[in-house]
Order: sequence, then structure tokens, then C-alpha cells
Amino acid sequence: MQKRLSSVFCAGVLALCANSAPAETVLLQYFESSWETMERRMPDVFMAGYDGVWVPPPGRADSGGFSVGYDVFDRFEFGNGNSRTLYGTEQGFRALSDEFNRAGISLYIDAVLNHNGFRDGSDPNFVAFGDYPGFITRANFDVDGDFHGRFEGGDLNGRLAGLIDINQSKNYRFVRHPVPGFANNIPNETPRETNRMFYPDQDLPLQFGRRPFNLANPMAGDPTEENSVGLLLRYMQYMVEVHGVDGFRLDATKHIPTFFFNDFYDATLFNLGRNPIDNSPFTPFSFGENFTGNFDSLNAYVRKDGFGNRDTLDFPLFFAMESIFGAGGFGDMRGLEFASYDSADGDANNGTRGVMFAGSHDSNGAGAFNGYNNLAQAHILTRTGLPLVYYNAKEFGDGRDFPKDGRGDSLGNYAGALVKLVQVNDEYIRGPHATRWIDGDVYIYERQTAALIGLNDRGDGGFDQRTVQTAFAPGTVLTEVTGNATDPIVDPNNDIFDTVTVNGGGQVTIRVPRMRAPSPGGFHSRGYVVYAPRVPNATFTITNATGQILPDAAAPQPNNQTEARRRLTPITIVQDDTIELALAVENSPQAPNDNALVKVNYGQIDVDGDGFRNATGRFAGFESFQSEINGDGLTTYTASIDASLLPEGYNYFETRSFLTRPSGTQPLYNVEKRVVYLDRVPPEAELTFPTATGTNDIQSRDYEAVVRTDKTVNSVHIIRDLTGTETDQQILALVSGANAARRFDRQEYRLLLTELVAGTLNLAVVAYEQTGNYSITRY
Repeated sequence: MQKRLSSVFCAGVLALCANSAPAETVLLQYFESSWETMERRMPDVFMAGYDGVWVPPPGRADSGGFSVGYDVFDRFEFGNGNSRTLYGTEQGFRALSDEFNRAGISLYIDAVLNHNGFRDGSDPNFVAFGDYPGFITRANFDVDGDFHGRFEGGDLNGRLAGLIDINQSKNYRFVRHPVPGFANNIPNETPRETNRMFYPDQDLPLQFGRRPFNLANPMAGDPTEENSVGLLLRYMQYMVEVHGVDGFRLDATKHIPTFFFNDFYDATLFNLGRNPIDNSPFTPFSFGENFTGNFDSLNAYVRKDGFGNRDTLDFPLFFAMESIFGAGGFGDMRGLEFASYDSADGDANNGTRGVMFAGSHDSNGAGAFNGYNNLAQAHILTRTGLPLVYYNAKEFGDGRDFPKDGRGDSLGNYAGALVKLVQVNDEYIRGPHATRWIDGDVYIYERQTAALIGLNDRGDGGFDQRTVQTAFAPGTVLTEVTGNATDPIVDPNNDIFDTVTVNGGGQVTIRVPRMRAPSPGGFHSRGYVVYAPRVPNATFTITNATGQILPDAAAPQPNNQTEARRRLTPITIVQDDTIELALAVENSPQAPNDNALVKVNYGQIDVDGDGFRNATGRFAGFESFQSEINGDGLTTYTASIDASLLPEGYNYFETRSFLTRPSGTQPLYNVEKRVVYLDRVPPEAELTFPTATGTNDIQSRDYEAVVRTDKTVNSVHIIRDLTGTETDQQILALVSGANAARRFDRQEYRLLLTELVAGTLNLAVVAYEQTGNYSITRY
């Protein structure tokens, strides 16, 4: 048997702390959309309330540019302007990662560590031209190279969906991204100096047993011999350090031997991440796909001891919801209470294990075919644990069987109920779980002293009434916060209580709507309510705004592709040297306010000037306002932000206005957000070809001009045959579709100049950003 070795040095480091995904956050699985669209719609992701986003495998796929990406060809190659992946280019991915970081939203990529693509060593041409970069599919010393054999079987050795399976036990050592001059370069691949950027710099100091990548000088990387496991681990380190990834969804974990994770993976990721607020190390969070309801199998791939930070998708809960909600009102709700993998630690409802989901790219949603998916979403977004919402944007068209359909209203399109549930989670859902009532149709549970949730799967009309014990103090007024109690479709006869009051014994009576409204109403699919103490109303304004970028208009006949690209959030424009904030908060007997906090981007600004910002936890990055003015039933908080400390383009502001609550109860607060487009300077654009040296820059009649821009630019025009004496206004008058450059890459535009004549050529580059601000550069 081959020795199980890796080139990665595994230091014996003591576990310092448990670094799991933040409690009470919501993840979005964002599939079937380009990197540029995701970046452009980041305001919608931010406003909806998601804390992290899982995107597909970003590397080059084996089956071409329309592949979702699980048939991996090259993990390190993300596409370029000449050859894009389905999602775009490396420039586009880098820009997206930067935007996630700025918005304070964690970025998780799908890491495929079990297999590569469909081709194998049986194709001699594939082998001769280098097969999968960094791997060998066939060699004279092993007919299967780095992989298991074609005819092997079982979870660990067999091919999943026909994809060639990596054998993590083999130890064939090569310089797997070959560089000229190295004796043991991997065969059949062309050595390139540029491959140095894929290696850490061995001259940099060790960090927790690892040499880091040299971000200042990528070409200082030192090629190192390694086996295929070493390449996979180097990739994980590369994605965190170079591309700013915050964590990973691990594909097909039960098909990978556990030693890979326990002996190598955890050591690679231990304290690899850096907190953007205080630069402290943390271990990136991973969650695996193990398609089973067997707890022992799931346990084998979970490690949350402070050294490892791995969890798993909660398939046991998903299978239970598929069965119960798929029955269309005839399921037994009692099957939900202890179904979750969360019970693997002895408590089924403490939220310490499992990433919950109600649908994914592989599986149609629980209750997806009978209208019950809203109920499944309401459950995962209100129970303890880490919920995940699946969005298939369909930017690449309809009719693909894979990935499966998701929730089209995940970002607010189609006026669905999902974003409201995500926002309810943000403001109200916290605290320990307590089951207050459960029978075949109705499940009522409390997030203690924070919210009371009622679910009802009956498929007929009307409601069910229950009186339950709570932990709320007698006299507490609870308000229905999902909007279902005031919705004329869900509650046309005003049967559902808008508010309820806890009696002297701590009990409260609520009515939970069934899935169908009373006659003559129809099926509304919202058989749930959430009651909680009402948080203060608040109005958040940017008082020195100079305008607004309006949301994209809806198409006359909207389809999935137009909706995928349509930004819904209005953007506030500021062009001053400061950004002036004002938060007016209700301070009434019904909703007394005792504090408010503000966060700028990921926690970039020390707003109150005290030199301290929370670095971790629910309030990471939040600061006090600079001033507080109390009025009649209103408290106004203000702050002035130095705009020179912020980047041009999108900036993300979030406030939390706290409800005054008794000691020992959960904090509840109103969340208000604004996206600000900072536009203090014109966009930057530089003509990089021709080089404008003044001598023989262009040596052909047809020449492609290339312009490199900053990230704010959204269109470029290259105007030729000028005299060199034109005013700015004369140049702007010449802007037209005929001289519009095409976007070649995220920050690069190109235009073919034809039928040029000998002599001096005067050009002007006009660059616009979406505010209408522009720059003119003459060459």
C-alpha cells in the first residue's frame, strides 16, 4: 500500500479556540449567475440580509464553458477575456471577492477535492497534451496515475457520476505546476515561469507551520515537489490567501477518505484566515456534502474542536422535511422536532451542528412540487442552527436539469416571501429552543425570550388556535412580524391575531394559519407566524446625498434571465468629502429604544473615535454613533464619516436600533441599511495599447486598442482621428455606439481601430461610471 503522505508541513499546534461559522447567520447558495452580475447585485444580497454566500467551483471545467464546474479540469485557472468560464474570468472573480469583503459578507466556494473531469488515461491525446494540469492520468509506473482505476467501485474508490476519482493514498511527487529548470517537473506539461505564482514563498516566515503566498510579489513563489494531496491543499491555501475566500463548501465528502481531512486538511486551514477588523487569525469554516441520513457517517466528516472547523449539510433534517412537507398536509409535524443532525451532540435543537437547507442544486426543495417550500424555509430560518437558502438565478437560461431550480425570490425578485423571512431571522431569531406545542399539524416553538414561531401544514382553509406556555414576562405584547397576520391573502377575515399579550401565568394564545385561506381564498403557501416584541421603528438617511442610482426597471415581459441581472436596490450617491448619517429611532412606551450602532462596510471605520471595534460575534465591526439627541418620542443618532477613508463605488452601511429589554433576555433590534455610491473623483482609465511612445506605436492599418480601468468604470469610448485641439464638450459630442469599446475583461475594454493611415494619431479615451461621472484622457 502507498504511504499516505503530503508535502504540506503539519505543525503540532495546540487548538486555541473553536472557530465555527457565526451563530444566527444566514447563507445564500448563489448559482447560475456570472461573477459580474453577482458583483453588480451585491447591494441586493446585502439588503436581503445574507451573511455569507456559497458560489460554484470557480475553476476551469472539463466539459467546456457551459459546465457548472464540478467536472474539474484546472482548479487554478478561472478564465480570461479570450476564454471565459461559465461565470467569467479571474479578474471578475477577484473583483467579486473584493466586493464581498467590502460588504462584510463571507465568500464560500465549492471545493471539489474528490475528483476531476470525465476524461482519463485511456485517451492518448489527452495524456500527451498534459491531461489535467497538475495531475497524471497515466504513467509507465502506474496505469491509473494519480487516480483510482476505471473499474473500481464503492464510495471511496468508485467514480461519482463518471468523474475520474483522485486516489489520495498515492504519493507520486512532482513539481506539479512546472517551472523551467526543475528536474522533477510533472511530465507532459509545458514549464512556465508564471507558474511560480501558484506556490508559497519559502523565504517568508512560517505562519502556523505554513509558508504564505507572497501577495506583494507573486513571482517569488518557490516550486516544490508534492503529491496530488499536496496540490489540493495548496489550492485551498491559495484560495484563502490570494483570492480572499472565507471558507468552503466541500463537495462529495463521503467519497474522500477521512485521513485526508484529519491528517492534512485541518492543519492546512488552521488559523489560515485573517479577521479584516483586527487582523487576528481564524480557521475558515467548511461544510461538507455527505448525502446520507446516517449520523455515524456524518460524524466522521465533522470536526469542531478548535483545530478543525468542519461541519456538514443537514441531510437528515432535509429528508424529514421532504417527507413531511411533500405529503401536502398529510405529513406528521412531530417528525421535525428531533430530525436534525444537530442531535448528534445529544441536543437536537441547540444549533451546534449541521447546515440546514430546504433545497439545493442537487435536490428539488422540500415541498417544492406542492407549494410547501415556504413552510420548509420558515422552519430552517427560525429554528436553531445555520440556515442556507438556495438561489438558482437562471442567468444562463431555462431548461437545464442541473442545477435544480431554487427560490427565484431569494433576492426579492418575483415579490416572494423569502426575503422577509431572512430579515425576520436577522432581527428576532436568537436564543435557546423550547418546544411549546407539537401535534400532527401544528408545531410551535420558542426562541426563548426572543420569538414564538408557529408552523401549520394543514392544506385546507382557516387556522388552528393553541394556547402555549412561554418564557416571556406577563404583560409582554408580542407582534406578528412576518406580515402574515395583516396580509389580505393569508388572513382575509382578520382571524389571525396582529398582536397577543402574555397572561399572568406566562401563557399566550395564537392562531396559526393553514396553507389555504378561507373560502373564497386560495392556496397561499404561508402557514406560519412569528410573534415577538416589536422593535423600534427607525429611519436611516444620508443627509448630504446628491442623488440616487435608481433600481433597474422591470422588463415589460420579465423572464428569468432579465430578472437574474436586475438590481432591485436604489443606491444613494454622495460626492462630498464626508458622508453624513442620521438615524431617527422611535422611543415610545410601545417600543422603547436604548441604543443604536452603525457599521461601515466590513467594520472599516472607527466611527466614534474610541479606537475600538468589536472584532467577532454578532456585533463585529459595529460602532456607536457620534451624537445622540433625544426628542419627543424620537431619538436621533448622527455621525460624520470621512469619505477619504472609503473606496470609490459601492459602500455598505448598516444600523441596529435596540429595543430596551429586561436583563437576561435576548437582544432585539431594528435593522436598517443603505448602499452608498461614493463618487468624489472621476473614473480612471489608461490606454495600454498602443503605448503612446510617439514612435511606431501602431504598425498595422487595423489595430486593437486596449484600455485598463478602475472598478467604477462601466463603459468606455475610444475616439480617433482628432486634431488634438478639441474641447471636452466637443469630444463628448462625438461619443456614440460606433466608438464604444467592448468589455473584454472586468477592468479591460477593447476596440478595433480600422483603416488607419500613416502619421500621428490623436485619440481620446472617455470613461463613464454609472452615476454619469466621466473622465477624458487624450493620447
